[in-house]
Amino acid sequence: MRQTSLRLIFILAGIAVFLLLAAPQSLRAKDDGFFLFAEQLPPYSYVEGGQTRGVAVDVVLELFLRAGMAVAPEDIRFEPWARVLQNIETRPGSVAICVARTPEREKRFKWVGPVCSNRGGLIALRKRNFHIRKLPEDVRGMSIGIVRGSAARERLLVRGVSPDSIFSVNSQESLIRMLNRERIDLLASDMRSSFHEMERLGYGSEDFELVFPFALLDFHLAFHVGTDDALIARLQRILDDMKKPGEDGTSVHEQILSRY
Repeated sequence: MRQTSLRLIFILAGIAVFLLLAAPQSLRAKDDGFFLFAEQLPPYSYVEGGQTRGVAVDVVLELFLRAGMAVAPEDIRFEPWARVLQNIETRPGSVAICVARTPEREKRFKWVGPVCSNRGGLIALRKRNFHIRKLPEDVRGMSIGIVRGSAARERLLVRGVSPDSIFSVNSQESLIRMLNRERIDLLASDMRSSFHEMERLGYGSEDFELVFPFALLDFHLAFHVGTDDALIARLQRILDDMKKPGEDGTSVHEQILSRY
């Protein structure tokens, strides 16, 4: 009987250890009930050499630290962008750390930001010598690639670009490879992350060019719509304080941005 009891204890202990190790990263340090999500989007959010890094990552970690909330870099779970949006729409307690705030998304989430800004547009291979001055006239008959679920689709449609011209894939890496192989004519994306990814993939950034710019777009933290308004307001106040100049004339926010 004693041996049976000891065996049962060891089995239960083994199961407990297995469940702890197998738990998703975003569940291990969630004392405050949040699940953090991001996409692989350097230099804003990415994993390099096993380390979670990025402009938005560093701003968000500092923000949560000042709010007294337990969040570590490994708590950020990386998913394809469409899945990130699905999580924060359907899973209470979820937050995405780097989301473009657009009119179409405004009521779908609760917002804290801006965390950082970006300028996007249409990017092409330089050798194709495209001259695009007006949308949608100058892109008729062209194929335009976007990351599935990204704000680029909304920005194209509002300018009258046909949905039939827009092709969605799961990652920016796939889009850049398709653009380089001329499987698509144009890439609609953020400039900074696109050229960063081109260099990472070994492509010469000088082989690509911005052929049509979009207006500056702000990235925010996007919270599940059921998040407490008082918490949203508190985090916004803390982020605003991070942007106030210190004794040296620069803010904590500016210091973080300057790292990248």
